[in-house]
Parts: sequence; structure tokens; C-alpha cells
Amino acid sequence: SKLATFNHLELDNRDDMARFLNLVREAETSTKAFDQLKRMARIEDWAKFAAYQTLAQNGHYSGYGNLRLISDPWRGTISPVVYDARFSSFSTFDFTSHQLINFYSKSSQFQMEKLRILKGFLDKGVLSKASEHLRNLIPALKNTYSRDNFRSMLAFTNDFPLSDVFQASTYQRWLKLVDEIDQLEGVLRQKIANPIDLSWRNARDGAGLAFVIDGFMPADEISISMEKEFESSAEREASIIA
Repeated sequence: SKLATFNHLELDNRDDMARFLNLVREAETSTKAFDQLKRMARIEDWAKFAAYQTLAQNGHYSGYGNLRLISDPWRGTISPVVYDARFSSFSTFDFTSHQLINFYSKSSQFQMEKLRILKGFLDKGVLSKASEHLRNLIPALKNTYSRDNFRSMLAFTNDFPLSDVFQASTYQRWLKLVDEIDQLEGVLRQKIANPIDLSWRNARDGAGLAFVIDGFMPADEISISMEKEFESSAEREASIIA
């Protein structure tokens, strides 16, 4: 059999990270750099990560800490890794905790992919299933926690207030977590799953139509139908202006 060995880069080689960081900066003003950045930091990878941040309400991946990256020298890509995962109550829809996510959040392609992923989670009932699963686990967790002789260690190892490791306080935190998952699903459904409110008006220059969308979801495959046929372009334009 043939043994293939990866001819890895030197441990102190940071060329990939230098190129990545330069592209993030240059893409602000260069279309060419933006296209290169999308090949290196693929929209689908980072949109998936941003969707996770929204689902978990976890925004503590910043440019100065907790952000873990994978550099694939064969594919030439940089992708994020979920690290120190946790769940918080709903605070915002978009987390722009570092420069790349902040920049990508201005891209309609990125936002479209993120919304598609989030809507897929809602359609599959991921949050409601997680909530139900946790709620069903609580009775068994209570039995286990009541028999844990070392639960007070949480107050010393995780900086929990001592009162929070008491059984009653812990049970309340579990119930609150389940309620927060239900609330998050409600917020996301309100923002994503509801029908969009779309209106139109004349463009400012009078040369076309402007569509106004109220909500997070974009609109596509817009069709315009006329109640009557116009004999000339002037008559059609007059009708639109009116």
C-alpha cells in the first residue's frame, strides 16, 4: 500500500493568515479582493457560523479572543470553529463581533445564505425539538443532580455564586433555558417565517420602479402584471407616474 504524507508548512509560517487578514481589509474597497476573499473565506462556511451565533445568541467570538479558525492549505480556505459554546437569551439578530462578519453582513449574498440556513432550522423544527428534549430530560437531571456530592464545586471552578448551585436555583435555570429557546424560536419565526410586506413606488429619477421590503427576508421572482395593454410607451409611463 502507498503511504502519502502531507508536506506541511513550517510551524512558524503564517503566510495564509497574513493573506487572509489583508484580504479582509482590502475587500472593503476592492471588488477583486472581495472576490478573492469569498474564495478563501467561503460565504457558505461563514454564513453557517453566523446562523449558529444567532441560534445560540453567542457573540463572544471577537477579533481579540475566542475566535478559532481552520486554515486548509490544500483548498486555500479559512473557516471558523465553534468554541466555548453556550446559549443566551435573545438580544440581537446579527452578531458583528469581528471585522469579517461585520463586513460580510453588508453582503446580500451572505445575508441570503444565512437566512436560508436559519429558515431551514425553523422548517425542520430544530429549536422546538431541542426545547421538548430538554424539558423531558429535566426530571432525570434532577435525580442525578440531587445525588451529586460535588455540585458545590461549580461555585469555585466556574465562578458561580454559591446560591446558584443549590438544587432549587439549578432547576430554575434549567426551566429558564427551555423558556428562552421557545422565545428565540418565536422571535425568529416572526422575523423570518412571516410573509414579507412589499410595496413599490416610482424611482427618484423617474426611470423605473423602486421596491421597498419591510422585514428581514428578501423577495425574488417578482412579477408585474398590467390590467390593460398600452398602445405606446408614453401612455405606459404616464400610467406609472399617476
